Amino acid sequence: MFCLGGGEVAGAAIKEAGTLHWHSPNEANNSSGFTALGAGMRVGSDGTFVSFRLETYWWSSTQVSAVYAVENAVISVSSSMLPGTAPKTYGFSVRCVRN
Repeated sequence: MFCLGGGEVAGAAIKEAGTLHWHSPNEANNSSGFTALGAGMRVGSDGTFVSFRLETYWWSSTQVSAVYAVENAVISVSSSMLPGTAPKTYGFSVRCVRN
């Protein structure tokens, strides 16, 4: 987040511009080339998806406890990127990075 100008503006730098995969308004310029899509998240044991085209979440490699892990979130009406923690039972996206 820091190399993208900080958490307040990092979301705009990683989100796909336009409204094909995000609801309007979408404050995005994708200047990083990451092209984050509004995938939403899976909640509950029944596999229900929520926030499709409104938010996107990714798991990080950091584990807080046996039950919680660190996630990063981007919300469509915002240009921010926010870290947080969530139960491991939630379904978030995973972005594979090659060294």
